[in-house]
Amino acid sequence: MREFSEWLASLSPEALAAILVSRPDAVSPPRPRSVPELADRLRGAHSLTAALLALPRPALQLAEAIQALGSGCHLTDLAAAMGLSPEDPDLADTAQTLGAMGLAWTDGVRVIAVPMDHVSPDPLQLGRPVGALLADRPANELRLLASTLGVTAGRLKRELIADLAIWLADGDNVRDLVQSAPAATRELLTDAAWSGPAVRRAPLFYGSPEYRGPERWALDRGLLSGGRWGGQLEIPLEVALALRGPEYRVPFDPAPPSVPLTEVRPEDADREAAAAGTAAVRHVTALLEDCARTPIALLKTGGVGTRELRRLAKSTGESAEDIRFWLEVAAAAGLAEETADGVMPADSAGGWLASSPAERLASLLEGWRGLWCAPLYQSPEGEPAGPALRWPADGGIVADLRDALVAAVDSFPPGRAAVGAQAVIPYLIWHRPLLADQLDDPAALGAALWRESELMGVIVRGAPSSLAGALLSGDGTALAAVAAELLPAAETRARFQADLTAVVSGTPSAALAGLLDSAADPEARGVASTWRFSPASVRRALDAGHPAADLLGELRAVAGRDLPQPLEYLVADVARRHGAVRAREVACCLRSDDTALLAEILASRACAKLGLSALAPTVLGSAQGLAETLRTLRAAGYAPVAETGDAVPIVERVPRHRAPSAARQDRPRVRHEDGEPPDPVALATEILDGRDYEPEDPGGTVARLRHSAPQLTAGELRLLAHAIDEAAPVHIEYRNAQGSTSNRIIEQLDFDGHRIYAWCTLRDDERVFSPSRIGSVAPV
Repeated sequence: MREFSEWLASLSPEALAAILVSRPDAVSPPRPRSVPELADRLRGAHSLTAALLALPRPALQLAEAIQALGSGCHLTDLAAAMGLSPEDPDLADTAQTLGAMGLAWTDGVRVIAVPMDHVSPDPLQLGRPVGALLADRPANELRLLASTLGVTAGRLKRELIADLAIWLADGDNVRDLVQSAPAATRELLTDAAWSGPAVRRAPLFYGSPEYRGPERWALDRGLLSGGRWGGQLEIPLEVALALRGPEYRVPFDPAPPSVPLTEVRPEDADREAAAAGTAAVRHVTALLEDCARTPIALLKTGGVGTRELRRLAKSTGESAEDIRFWLEVAAAAGLAEETADGVMPADSAGGWLASSPAERLASLLEGWRGLWCAPLYQSPEGEPAGPALRWPADGGIVADLRDALVAAVDSFPPGRAAVGAQAVIPYLIWHRPLLADQLDDPAALGAALWRESELMGVIVRGAPSSLAGALLSGDGTALAAVAAELLPAAETRARFQADLTAVVSGTPSAALAGLLDSAADPEARGVASTWRFSPASVRRALDAGHPAADLLGELRAVAGRDLPQPLEYLVADVARRHGAVRAREVACCLRSDDTALLAEILASRACAKLGLSALAPTVLGSAQGLAETLRTLRAAGYAPVAETGDAVPIVERVPRHRAPSAARQDRPRVRHEDGEPPDPVALATEILDGRDYEPEDPGGTVARLRHSAPQLTAGELRLLAHAIDEAAPVHIEYRNAQGSTSNRIIEQLDFDGHRIYAWCTLRDDERVFSPSRIGSVAPV
C-alpha cells in the first residue's frame, strides 16, 4: 500500500488525471481528499474488477504474468517469460496501458502491480514460489529434503529455504528428478503443472492418514507441498514452469484478430445513419403517444408481457421484438415510467416531444448507451424472452459490452466497414475478454447489440457513423451537435390531398403532429407520415372545442395554401350537423328542435339498445348513461353534442396520461457532488495537495462509525458516512452471523450508533447490518 501511494504521489497532475478518467468509480462522491485515500479506493476489489473488465487481452495477459511471477519481478525476467526483449514496443505500450489504469508501474528495473488475487487467485494456473511453500515446513523436514536431493544447505531455516529454492528453481534439476520418478508420480506432476496449482486429489481432513503413493514421492523431494485447500497439495511455481518445458512462453497477443473489411464511404454511412436516427425518433414518439392514450398494462409480477407487446405491435405496425426495444430505450432515456396504472409517459416526455429531432435522438442515444439489457437478444436454445422493463442483475455487463462494440467498430480506419456482426465478435472479445468470459453466448449477444446499433444509426453497413465517436465521448452537447448535422429540422408544413389525407415528409413538429392527431387519424408513419380525415375524426376535433372556422384556419396555416375542396366540404358538412342533437344526462335525455330527426332516431334499429322513449315532441329519454348514448348515436351516423344541465356544451378531449413525478426511479442515475463532473486535472492537483473537500466533524457520522467499524479504512468510513448522510446507495461486503460473505448494494441507510438499517437490493427487503461485520465498502 505504501509503495502504491508513493508511486501515485510521484505522478504529475496530468498523469494522475488520466488514471482518474479511466477509473471514474474511484472519484465517486465523496471524492478522495488525499493520495492514500485514492490508493485505498483504487486497490478496492470492486474498483479493480471494473478496471480489469475494461482491459484488452494483451493488458490482461501482462497483468496476469506479473502476478504469476510475483509483483516486483525484474523486467528482463518478465520479458523473457514472454519470449520478448525488454525493449519490445508492444510490451512497452501494454505496460503503459496498465500504468494509465493505475494497475502496474515500473521503476526501470522492476515491475510492480496492485494485488489482484480476488480476480485471479492462481494466475496462469501457477501457485506460490517454492520459497513460500517451504517456509510452512519445519526445519527438520527441510534438512531431510536437502539430504534427499543432495543439496548442501546452511544450518539455519532461512538458509535451508534459500538453498533449496535455488536448487528447485533450476529447470534442469527438476526435469531430471521427475524423469526418475515412478510413472504414476510423473503423470500426477505433469497434470498439476498445467492444470494446477492444486493437485486434483481428495483433500485430507484432521485425523486422516498421511499421503501415500505418488504424492508421497513428490512430497519427499519438494515437488509438492501442503496447500491452502484443506489438505490438498500444491505444486510450486518453479516446478510447474520447469515441467512445462524451456519452450513454454507466457501467452501474449498484442495484435487483435483481423477483421474482414469492405469499402464504405463515410457520407453514405452518415446518410443512412440519419434515416435510422429519424426512424428511432419516430418509433419512440409513436410509442409515447400510444401509451399516453392508453397506459401499457403491466404483469402482476412486473414488466410488460408478450401479449401487451403484440397489441402494441399491431397498433403501430412493427414487430413485438422492435416494440420491446423501443420501450426499453424510452424507459432508459427517462421518457416512460412504470406506475400503478401501467407504463405511461414521464413528465419529461412533454419537453422531449417539443424539442428538435436532433435533441430527441441525442437523448435516446444516451439512454440506449446505458441500457442494462439487450432487448433483441434471442436465446440459441429458443427460450422465450422475459417481460420487457425487467433486466438481469448483471445488466451492467451488457452496457459495458455495448460500449466496447461501438468502440471497436469506431476504431476501424475511415471508409472501412466490417462484413457483418460475426466478423467483429472475435475482435470484440479481444478488446474485452473478461466481459465475454462472463457470458454464456457472447456471439449471440454481440449480434443483438449489433442490430441495436444499426437501429440507432450508430453502426451503418458495418461502419461507424459520426454518431459513434460523439456518443463514446460522453459529451451530450457534442452528440446533439452531430445529430443536428445529420437530422433535418422538424417539419412544420403538411401537404393536404384531395383524397382527404395529409402527408408530412420527415419528422413533424410537436405542434403539427398535435393538430393533425386532433382532427385526423394516423395511417402510416415512415419516411413520410400520413393522416386521414374522416367525419369521425373531424367530429372529434369539434368535440374537443375547435370551432370549424378556427380548425380550417389552422389547417390552412400549416398547408401554406388553400385546402382541397373535399376537405373544406367535409369540415363544413360535419360542422353543419354537429350539435344538431344535444344529449344531457337524465339517464339520459336527447333534445332537438328537429322533430323529424328525433322521430328518425326513435325508430332507428341501431339505437334500439338505448331504450329511447319520447318525453316531448323535442325530447327523447334514454335508458343508458350519457357516455353510452353518445357512443351509440355516433356509431349510427349521428353527430350529437353533450351538454350540461343548463344547456352549456361539454368540451370533449382525448385524455393524455402522464406518470406522476413521484414515480420511483429504479434505473441508476449518475450523481455528482456539485451537479457537474469535476475537471480531472484540477481534481488530481487537489488530491496531490492533500486538500480536504469538506471539514470532518469530530462528533459526526465518520467518528461514530469508527467506534462501530474499526476494521474499515478511513476512506471506507467516509464512503459509508456519505451514504448515511446523503441517502446514497453503497456497495458493501458483509459477513453474516454464520460466517458466510455476500456482496450487497444497500440504500436508504439509517444509523443509530450501533446498527445500520437499510434497504438491501439483494434481499429486496429492509435489513439490519452490524457495522463490525462489514468487510469493505465501495461506491456503486
